[in-house]
Amino acid sequence: MNNEASEEQKGLSSELPEARLKEVIEAVGLAMTKGDGGVSLKAIDPDGSTLKVALEKAVNDALAISPLEELMKAWKGLRQVADLIGAKGPEDRKPRHVTIASHTLKASFTPNIVIELGKLVKIRKLPVPVAFNLKIEGLIITVVDRRIVAIAAGRAKPTVTVKVEGVTILKETLPTIDLPLEMKSQVDDEQVAEVG
Repeated sequence: MNNEASEEQKGLSSELPEARLKEVIEAVGLAMTKGDGGVSLKAIDPDGSTLKVALEKAVNDALAISPLEELMKAWKGLRQVADLIGAKGPEDRKPRHVTIASHTLKASFTPNIVIELGKLVKIRKLPVPVAFNLKIEGLIITVVDRRIVAIAAGRAKPTVTVKVEGVTILKETLPTIDLPLEMKSQVDDEQVAEVG
């Protein structure tokens, strides 16, 4: 990936409108303080500003997910590309091109939010499922020796859903991602996400 593309790449926490990110932080804060898991938090009884800072950092760290990287990992679910990068794909150093007019990919994963006060006190771990829908348009994918090596210009229209303790807290359409003219893949086979 070229330097400009790397600099423009942002995580989910920076893509969300500030008000929506605050909603997620508040929902995580409520989940942390109620139920059995909240007992340890109440026993420590941190002051409000300490807890707020810890929650904001934990949520920002957990949601530092790049929609563009998730798009790259999700290519494995696309049949033509999967055939080229799968175990039976050609390994003759010749580039193969797959054209995508429009396709929707789904990628989901569950980052764990861990609240820590100081370096030694871990209060609670909370799973927060995140699901991306990525509608991609106008792409040409280049595969060489079973690896995606480049994507020619196109765009991705991502939407994201975030849940806290089974309740949908956020469903948001993110800004359209204009993919770089020649984006080199840095995704290894081991990093390929499970496509839902």
